[in-house]
Amino acid sequence: MEDKKRITELINGIKSDNAELVLSTLKEVRKEGSTAIIPELLLLLNNTNNEEIKKSITNLLNDLKDKKAVPHIIKAIKNKKYFNILHTLISSCWESGLDYSKYLNIFIDLCLTSEYLIALEAFTVIENMQEIVDENEKNIALKKLKDSIILEKNNEKQTLLNELVKIVKDINLDKEVI
Repeated sequence: MEDKKRITELINGIKSDNAELVLSTLKEVRKEGSTAIIPELLLLLNNTNNEEIKKSITNLLNDLKDKKAVPHIIKAIKNKKYFNILHTLISSCWESGLDYSKYLNIFIDLCLTSEYLIALEAFTVIENMQEIVDENEKNIALKKLKDSIILEKNNEKQTLLNELVKIVKDINLDKEVI
């Protein structure tokens, strides 16, 4: 019960109109936070104009180490409401070092459908995947990539996608598949 009370206190601090209180609360969240607070952090990041608050939340996301944070980040990446912070969300995936391997095709789709800089961030997430990827998901990803490379008109992105095919082919090669 105490945890729920503390989480509520932290969320209320994050929702404050007082920027100093928000920044102070973000420091507390960093020390003792729960992944349950992540949706509120993402809302604030998406809605604030305060650069110091944005930087603090971005740094917090980049430093996440609890794997329970992953579904919250993926949900936000898939939500068009968070388009303005998509670059930050995707870069936090590889910056944090958390495992996003089971979401390979979400990042493949981002590479295929997004502007170059977003695609580059998604590429980096895939490049840094550490865990075993489901072979069926891997095959789906390769088919999507091969089908899309031919249609891609942007040379930079086409080069990126060709490199991604090599990376996806190599996924699982140095891992023990059970």
